Amino acid sequence: MSTPLDEEQDSLAVTVSIVILTVVFTSMVWYFGGNYEPDVVNTLLDASVSIILTGIVAAIYYRQWRTEKEQAEIGREQKEIEDAMKDLQSQPALDVVHKEPTKTGWKLYIGNFGFGPAHNLELEIDIDTGGDEHNVQTTNVQLEKQIDDSEKDSISANAILPKSEVETFVADDIDMHTDDSDSISLPTLFEELDIFASEECQVNINLTIWGKDAFGREYTASAGDYTIIVDDLSGVSEYNVNTVLSYERN
Repeated sequence: MSTPLDEEQDSLAVTVSIVILTVVFTSMVWYFGGNYEPDVVNTLLDASVSIILTGIVAAIYYRQWRTEKEQAEIGREQKEIEDAMKDLQSQPALDVVHKEPTKTGWKLYIGNFGFGPAHNLELEIDIDTGGDEHNVQTTNVQLEKQIDDSEKDSISANAILPKSEVETFVADDIDMHTDDSDSISLPTLFEELDIFASEECQVNINLTIWGKDAFGREYTASAGDYTIIVDDLSGVSEYNVNTVLSYERN
């Protein structure tokens, strides 16, 4: 978009051009007027006036075109600002404040510190077992909010409103997908790692929260990670998630 200085320069250039044209053609009229017949002088005078008027009209149209162009540019910028504000107002900002392993999954305390709601919340579990015989795929499980029975009809159990208090979500009875298309529960996975994997094998667990805004765009938040040495599982009698990840021995 042009600045006030650019507008003044354009206006000055048009004015100077008109003045120059006027001076040039007036000089020509006076020059030829002293050397030619009156009819020739009148013809030159008419041509000069016509050229000057044409220049003035052209300058007016140019100024009008320039104004319309600036107005269109202002309109585009205003629309971009409005779209940016709408986009900002629809964006959630997820944050996992705390997490606790449970018997068959996790309990997560999630906050939404953005301006838009988040729905379709999922927990992504990525487990690297360090061995092909126990290789599992990244698995997404739906999160469910812990709410009172009286609130179930009015609040989505899989969404979180913006600027709300930290809310509790759970993911239980998690079955991990494997490369051979079978599923294996987390307790069973830990038990088989203890039985079949080498003692030096290191297991990495990465957790990520996924959610969508009102337009279906996805947002993520890290939920932390764990590192387990298979040798630490020796002697564990209950291979539930809480027991394994807290290194408790029964």
